Amino acid sequence: FVSSRVHPGETCASYVMEGFIDFLLSKDNEQTQKLRQKYVFKILPMLNPDGVARGHYRNDTRGVNLNRVYQNPSIEQSPTIFAAKQLIEYYHNLNKKDENSKSSIFLYVDIHGHATEKGIFVYGNHSNETDFKIETLLFPKLVSINNHCFSYNSCKITGLTLNDLVNGTNLDGCGRAYAHRVTGLAQAYTLECSFNGGDTETGENETYTSETYANFGKSLAESILDLTESNIHSKVEDTPMKNLAGVRAWVTKRVKAAELSAASKKKVLRKSS
Repeated sequence: FVSSRVHPGETCASYVMEGFIDFLLSKDNEQTQKLRQKYVFKILPMLNPDGVARGHYRNDTRGVNLNRVYQNPSIEQSPTIFAAKQLIEYYHNLNKKDENSKSSIFLYVDIHGHATEKGIFVYGNHSNETDFKIETLLFPKLVSINNHCFSYNSCKITGLTLNDLVNGTNLDGCGRAYAHRVTGLAQAYTLECSFNGGDTETGENETYTSETYANFGKSLAESILDLTESNIHSKVEDTPMKNLAGVRAWVTKRVKAAELSAASKKKVLRKSS
C-alpha cells in the first residue's frame, strides 16, 4: 500500500512515486515481473489534489492538514482520506480467516518531503518490543543497501518528543500510525525525502534532482523484493551481510545495543536522582 502527496508542497514525493510506478510498469525487467507476480500494489499517488491544484504547501482547501484526520475522516470534508482509510481496512481484512490471522497488507509506505532534515529516511511506529523494533528497521536497512541517498541512521522509531510535536510528526492521526493500529504491521512507514539534498558516502553535500527522487522510487521497489528474498539482482549479496538473515542479524545487534545503552542511561539517572 503506497501513497503520497498528502501535503501538496512536497513535490519530491511525486517524483519518488513516478519512479516507483515507472519501474513497476517496466515490461522486460525481471525484477518488475517478479514484483507484479508476487504482490498486488494499491497506489494512491495524490491524496490532496485540491491542495496541489491551488498551490498550497501543507493543507487542503479548508486549511486542514489531511495527515492528521485518519482516525475519523469525513466523507464530505476529507473524502480522499476517508477513501484511503476504507481501503486500508478492506485490504487488511481481505482473505483473513479469523482475528488472529496476519493482515493481508504486507507493507505500508506514505511518501513525503522534508523541509529541514537532510537525506532520505523513514519514521516508523514506536514499540517497546525488541522483535517489533527489528522488524520495523529491517526494511530501512535493505533500502539503504539499494540506494546511497537513504540514511538508515536517520530513521526514527522512538516515542513522541517535543521536537515531534513542533514538527507535527509521529502523531496518532497520521496515515502511518493509523495503518499500524489497524494492521499491527511493523512495516508501516512515513518516508521522508529532503528538499535540501543529503550527504554523499564521502560526506560531501549532494543536491537532489527530480532524477534522484525517481531513481530512489526504483530502489524502493527493489527493496520490497529483498524483504522476501525474491530479488534476483540483489545488492545484499555484495555486502558482508550476504542475505536477509545476515541483514536481520545486523539490525538485531544494533537494536539490542541501543536498548542496553538506553537502559544504562536510565540506571544512571535513577542513581543520581
